[in-house]
Amino acid sequence: MLEIKNLSVESKKHINLLNDISFSLQYGESIGLTGQSGAGKTTLIKAVMGILGKTCRVKEGDILLDGLGLTALSSSRRRDLCGATLGYIPQNPMTAFDRRIKIGKQIIELFGCV
Repeated sequence: MLEIKNLSVESKKHINLLNDISFSLQYGESIGLTGQSGAGKTTLIKAVMGILGKTCRVKEGDILLDGLGLTALSSSRRRDLCGATLGYIPQNPMTAFDRRIKIGKQIIELFGCV
């Protein structure tokens, strides 16, 4: 289960990018994030993945995966979860997939179905 509790993210200049976001996602569930450009959808997913970069940081709140606090993990431990347990497909499908490889093959590789 992925659980986001009272997550707030701020920019390097202390501007609030996300404020008090909470939700949980059970195994087998899907959710959709919608909103205007700049609403924080990508920032939220990058916070979960641990790839916010140097321009912003998690100010407060918890990101839990099966009860494990992700924000307290080292970068290398967090990377171990990426691709196997956590995944991210960017908004722009042209940057998400390799157009030279059939989409079915990429999906199989992504989810480890083979």
